[in-house]
Amino acid sequence: MNDSKINAGALQYVLFLSVVIALLLLSFLAVNFTENRFETRARHFKDLVTATQQGFEIASKANAGIRQDEETLFVFDETVETRVLKKPWGLFDLIRVKSSFRAENYEKWALLGGENNEKPALYLKDNNKPLVLVGNTKVSGTAVLPKSKTKRGNIAGNTYVHPQLIYGPILRSSPSLPTIRNRESLKKFMLNPRFEGAVLVPLAPKLNIKNAFAEPTILIWSSGALTLGETALSGNVCVVSDTLIRVTQNSRLQDVMLVAPTIEIADGTSGCFQAFASFKMTVGGGCKLRYPSSLLVYAMQAPAAFAMKTLPEMRIKSGTQIQGIVAYLSDHPSLSYKAQMTVERGVSIDGEVYCDQNTDLQARVHGSVYTHNFVAKQSGSYYQNHLYNAVINVKKLPRQYAGLQWKETGLNIAKWLD
Repeated sequence: MNDSKINAGALQYVLFLSVVIALLLLSFLAVNFTENRFETRARHFKDLVTATQQGFEIASKANAGIRQDEETLFVFDETVETRVLKKPWGLFDLIRVKSSFRAENYEKWALLGGENNEKPALYLKDNNKPLVLVGNTKVSGTAVLPKSKTKRGNIAGNTYVHPQLIYGPILRSSPSLPTIRNRESLKKFMLNPRFEGAVLVPLAPKLNIKNAFAEPTILIWSSGALTLGETALSGNVCVVSDTLIRVTQNSRLQDVMLVAPTIEIADGTSGCFQAFASFKMTVGGGCKLRYPSSLLVYAMQAPAAFAMKTLPEMRIKSGTQIQGIVAYLSDHPSLSYKAQMTVERGVSIDGEVYCDQNTDLQARVHGSVYTHNFVAKQSGSYYQNHLYNAVINVKKLPRQYAGLQWKETGLNIAKWLD
């Protein structure tokens, strides 16, 4: 009797231990399965991220074969498919790279701009006239100059103060400026700023919009003047007026585009945006425009269409800081001896200045300046090809800077987008 009780107790104990061991084994198998699954998903996610990065590397090449507004498929291994979509977004390219494995996706958006590690400090078109340096002007970096090169000058008793003319190598320029690759597409956009599938939204007081680039473009359009007062606009938004856009100090603009014949940016404005005018742009004093901002006047009409006092122009007032691109383009030669682009003393630009007309530059530029001709207006007179109190130093521009897209160079990421 006692032996049977002992045997029954031992059996129960053995069964209990068996159940515990089975549960432990099942738990171990479950943990192992979960770890393997997480490891597999992590590996697949890593593959998706790697493929997406490869997609951006391909999109950055000068001859990548990626067409505008078309999705291009790449297969980097047997499991992951990567699709690259390229769209224009002002002076930049808007790139979406999406990698897929079964039901898993990884997607990134970015703005790409031109990459050129051999940027000159100054490129002055060869008009058979020497560059005249006056006052506290200093050019540091490679200077691409006309055959007649450069000399010292004097304006109202102010002479060139530095012992050396150019602080860097001097190369020979040509009778034309370097070609901006996306110039024609930018012109077409300014003539007809429309977007496929765009959502038209009226401008309302204190309008607040944040629109991801994965969503359809929000278009704010008016045939009359638009004033962006207490307005917060971010992302995939374009504001268009057939006459005038005013940007006030209390506006908040991030990554958006503005298009109008005339654009006025008030004193003290801050933000990051691209502004495109076909007639006139005025940037007030004390503004802070963060990278990658762009300001462009594109004069498409012939100068004969305007009175001499009303030629298209750009003016940037003292105390303003701009990180990005400042440009003036024209499809016609200038009939004026005056400056079409005026950048006042006390302005700071980190990026590129490009003007295929006359430039009056007294600013500090950390980057590159390209121009057809310099004009200095001093004491009521206009001094041709005189550079007065301008400081240009390409060595202080970060190497990762991406800006104007040149004909033969690749692209680089200017900004990652949400």
